[in-house]
Amino acid sequence: MKFLGETDKKTDIEKKIKEIENLFPPFDVSLKGVGAFPSPKKAKILWIGVKEGMDNLIDLFQAIDNKTAELGFEKEKRKFSPHITFARVKKGKYSLPENIEFSFAPFPVKEVTLFKSTLTPKGSIYETVFTLLLRGSS
Repeated sequence: MKFLGETDKKTDIEKKIKEIENLFPPFDVSLKGVGAFPSPKKAKILWIGVKEGMDNLIDLFQAIDNKTAELGFEKEKRKFSPHITFARVKKGKYSLPENIEFSFAPFPVKEVTLFKSTLTPKGSIYETVFTLLLRGSS
């Protein structure tokens, strides 16, 4: 949801984010549609769109963005557009075929995980830093 960059504020981030755990109940998300950044004809990143649960994801993002801003992280200037990145094109050009239909049954979102990524020559290594359980009531 938010890229924080290199930081040594892990403990502070965890404390700030945990302040919102009781504000958000678990919710369902369903996926539909496939797209590419920067465009389907010059695809570098392939993504799946969110159908159900978009408003919940946007509200959750805004709360996280606000809490991290309290620690001095810059607020996101671009409009948040919920999606799931499923592939990156490293070399060459890729053109996304037209009219790809994709949908996925709703699934529950019960937690948000903060990951640390370490770049290596063989690719990124991802480690869980902490997990925020969504505990609010509906």
